[in-house]
Amino acid sequence: MLKAGADSVVSIHPPDALSGIYNAARLASQKFGWRVTVLDSGQLSLGLGYQVILAAEAAAQGAGREQVLSLVESVRKRVRMTALLETIAYIHRSGRVSWTAAMIGGAIRLQPLIELRVGIVRRLGQARTRLQGVERLVELLNSWGQLERLAVLHTYAESAACQLLEHVRSKVSIPPLLVNVTTAIGTHVGPYGLGFVAVPIL
Repeated sequence: MLKAGADSVVSIHPPDALSGIYNAARLASQKFGWRVTVLDSGQLSLGLGYQVILAAEAAAQGAGREQVLSLVESVRKRVRMTALLETIAYIHRSGRVSWTAAMIGGAIRLQPLIELRVGIVRRLGQARTRLQGVERLVELLNSWGQLERLAVLHTYAESAACQLLEHVRSKVSIPPLLVNVTTAIGTHVGPYGLGFVAVPIL
């Protein structure tokens, strides 16, 4: 990109706590000095993606490096990701979330509600039925106030995700996205997960 004429590069990555990509990029950037800035997004999927999208839109409109960095920091602080998982089993097997060990016994059939904030997966509670879990998801979305961007995420649960999208699309002026998350994420959260990524307006 620098050889192609870019003055500088802002490189945005998954959280260091969950992936080695950030550290690899940081090490690779050192020989470029200030011209390459590597950022830990603290997020995955569209939680990271909206930081990239909004930064790219700003750069395309003529924003300078410092303006882009300030915008990414603003989005990183505001972005919210929450999900309803079908089971705790897959995220427990990943070995990356410590609190799952305490739940794995009798709670294996409960559907956990989780959020990702600043690279840390937190438990928000659990639902005994799918309907209760989806209702709780929507309650959380409503609590975030007015939204700048919104995406509905799923892991091979397209029909349910489309229904959820229709229910919430009026909450944002820019059309929300529908995303089947990558297999790298799906492996850790399991099939039939549903969730939101949103960028609230503060």
